[in-house]
Amino acid sequence: MIRKAWPVAGLLGVTLVTITAFPCPASAEPPTLRVDAEAALTIADVRTGRVISLADASAPESGYPPGTLVVAKMPSGSLGIVDRTMLDQGVVSKATPSAVDLSWDAYAPSARYEISRDGKVVATLASGVSTYRDTKVSGGSKYRYNIVPLLAGEVSHPSAKMWSMSVGVPSPPAKQQSTAHSLQRQGLAHARAAAPGASTSLWWDTFIPQSRIDAPPVGCEYGSGYAFGGDGRTYSPLPQTFRTRVGVLITWYNKDVRGDWAIGETKVYRKSDGAVVSRKTASGSGMVARKLSSGSDYVGVRLETHASNPFCSVGAIDGGLTMHLKQVGHYSVISGNHRQMPNHHVYIQDYNDDGLVITDVYKRDAANPLCLIGTVTCPLANFFGSGSW
Repeated sequence: MIRKAWPVAGLLGVTLVTITAFPCPASAEPPTLRVDAEAALTIADVRTGRVISLADASAPESGYPPGTLVVAKMPSGSLGIVDRTMLDQGVVSKATPSAVDLSWDAYAPSARYEISRDGKVVATLASGVSTYRDTKVSGGSKYRYNIVPLLAGEVSHPSAKMWSMSVGVPSPPAKQQSTAHSLQRQGLAHARAAAPGASTSLWWDTFIPQSRIDAPPVGCEYGSGYAFGGDGRTYSPLPQTFRTRVGVLITWYNKDVRGDWAIGETKVYRKSDGAVVSRKTASGSGMVARKLSSGSDYVGVRLETHASNPFCSVGAIDGGLTMHLKQVGHYSVISGNHRQMPNHHVYIQDYNDDGLVITDVYKRDAANPLCLIGTVTCPLANFFGSGSW
């Protein structure tokens, strides 16, 4: 394996935040406002001002712009913690002790979406539905939701987006405690805990999930009767095996970006007895990891992957990806595409109060080995996605 080593993730960064409490008359107990699990959030209500902010649960000192995480009153009069940090990217959430609401901009009137929570699919929505309510939540817990478009046979759609959001579910208020005060306190705690660390890593892996795949009958030094070694894994956290890996380490205080890449060794097995008959490692001359741009709160990066099977004369793993990452903990895929072989996995590693956090940005299973040849045999797949980590 060719590899240049450097640290995978950054240091823990914790910031204290000050907030303004609700003013309450000294002679009276603060009023307790109800939390109505039937009042769903919609992104249209947030944009048009029908969701009224009552108190801020974010602050610049935490890396969250003021007014992006708020205790808000819904049009029905109920309360919830509304996260609008990614409103400009087309998605918002609301959390109460009994439910989480998600609402987003669909890429088309008939678009369909799949919802996953902490990596497990919890709903496949009907055509045209762009909201989701999760009532199987526990107060005091945090969940990661992915909103993934189902493209119905399409490789991509120019307006399709995938979102990923971390949502903290508040606990019910204690006896004699104002619901609004309780939500504000818990929202602030979630913002503080979720604040990203001093550095962040972005990785793009390609891998073959099988342990071995048959060699093609033509085009390679070894054909029928032989197999090439795979990686024998899934989309697992902290994977150790891969065909290619490329990534960057971002240090936020000075926006420094350090690139790294690695290529896994290719083994050839004789199928009759399972013996390894040869092994080689492909050239990494086509691997790129570099900084494109930076500003006061963001870094733009470019990753490129190109590696052929060293035993074959045609075909290669190939693709390029451009992303923006913000220090507050938001990412956006700007552009990019790749050949649909093998599996592709883009993910972010960061430290916060919960320790090492791994956030999936993009996943795509392999379509066909012929995709390694290029667009003549298989269309390219577009990268897409935005979210928080």
